[in-house]
Amino acid sequence: HTHQLLRGLQSDEPVNREKLTHRLERIARTSEQMNQLINGLLQYTQVGRSAMPFAPVDLDQLTREVVENLSHAIDAAHAELSIDPLPTLMGDRTSLYQLIANLLGNALKFRSSSRPLKIHLTAEQNDEGWVLHITDNGIGIPTHAQARIFNCFVRENEATEGYGIGLATCSLVAQQHKGRIWVESAPDKWARFW
Repeated sequence: HTHQLLRGLQSDEPVNREKLTHRLERIARTSEQMNQLINGLLQYTQVGRSAMPFAPVDLDQLTREVVENLSHAIDAAHAELSIDPLPTLMGDRTSLYQLIANLLGNALKFRSSSRPLKIHLTAEQNDEGWVLHITDNGIGIPTHAQARIFNCFVRENEATEGYGIGLATCSLVAQQHKGRIWVESAPDKWARFW
């Protein structure tokens, strides 16, 4: 598209504004998609590379920051968000931010068009440590896809934007914190990430 645009501008023929606008819009969209892909890959490759030791991370505060940064998308989705008190954990703040932002972002992205979106965050302590739960009433995840969605570049729903990097990043963050991530879901009803 860029080459076609340049050839058109360099010719002696009059410029068709409609075609020019269309090509510029396509270039802008493609550039934004590439930017999102590069940023996603950078986030994925940076998980666990920090030389910083784990420090206390207030998940309440961190989640408020994520929600503030996603407020436009939350408002646009008319989402009802409920958050129980969350603990302070030892961890890498940047990675934990990515984890919560990716999971909330997916809940917003994979919502049902037939009912208002509800998202609930909670945490519970067990013998192994803390378990964070993020539950939504979105479109869910088919049973056959639940094991593989944490692999890089796996996208179950091709109709939505994204590159299949977010949940792979979440899996790396969980591993970095000596944990794991998994999902339970009823397709077309709900999903819960642990």
